[in-house]
Amino acid sequence: MEPTAEPLPGEGDLAEHRVFRPAAERGWEVERRGQGGFRVSGPGVERLVARYDLGNPEALAHLEGRLRGLGVIAALEEAGFRPGDDVEIAGVEFELDPSAPL
Repeated sequence: MEPTAEPLPGEGDLAEHRVFRPAAERGWEVERRGQGGFRVSGPGVERLVARYDLGNPEALAHLEGRLRGLGVIAALEEAGFRPGDDVEIAGVEFELDPSAPL
């Protein structure tokens, strides 16, 4: 006689519906400021920029990686950003070149 495993209560039941939740809002926005200039605003990216020494090329490269992960670089590119354009975040203006090697 082979042992049979009986499902525990609630086990093996299939869900009858799916729950879809809206994605979280970005929490930041990109604004074009004239030729070759952009402003990114939002509390999360502003706090992020405050953590880095933007005069340090390695810190700037790390920040660019974090901004890419958040989707900020993609949004800038959609708005017409080109490597070397000025970007302002939290009142600090700096030049971004995400394609440049360290």
